[in-house]
Amino acid sequence: LSAGTLAHVVSTFNQCLRSSLLIAKDRPANYCRSLGKMISDGSATASLANEAKSVLDLCINTPADCADAVSSWTELVLLELAMSPKKNQYCGENVQFATFDLIADAIKSYNLSVAQHCCSSLATFFQKSENATESQPEKLSDLNAEKSDSVAFQCDGCSIFPIQFKRYTLEGHDIDLCKKCFESCCEYASNHQNNPDQ
Repeated sequence: LSAGTLAHVVSTFNQCLRSSLLIAKDRPANYCRSLGKMISDGSATASLANEAKSVLDLCINTPADCADAVSSWTELVLLELAMSPKKNQYCGENVQFATFDLIADAIKSYNLSVAQHCCSSLATFFQKSENATESQPEKLSDLNAEKSDSVAFQCDGCSIFPIQFKRYTLEGHDIDLCKKCFESCCEYASNHQNNPDQ
């Protein structure tokens, strides 16, 4: 791969990790449910942090700058560790969350930059966690925490994830649709409005 293509791959990988982080932080129950669904339908074999480790290993062995990806991945592993006590409640026993051993392996890496970014991310994460725990002790353990900023949603109609642009939701029913599915439902409803048997 050319240097430009490699940089693009690493950048895209980091964007995927950052999106996963947003969901894991802001909607941990949704993160767990999505993992459970991905594993049950065969699109994944382990948690996102576990799956990402093999891609990260490939990136690390290239000349591309993967510092941001290492930091994002480290934080995702730590969030999975924080969620693991309640994971069975939301995603079942089949989901294997990342363990600290993954970070330990990365820290022991022959790549000094990787080890430094892992350690820096660990320090930052625990500093933030300590501050959050002092002001809001329930923050890390509440898998039902809801926030309204920067969250990705999956369409309940076609399962596309994340829903791009406009999201249609049915309040109180936890139903989210992409524009295409919403328009399809509206068209179906208008075509069958006079004949409820169809």
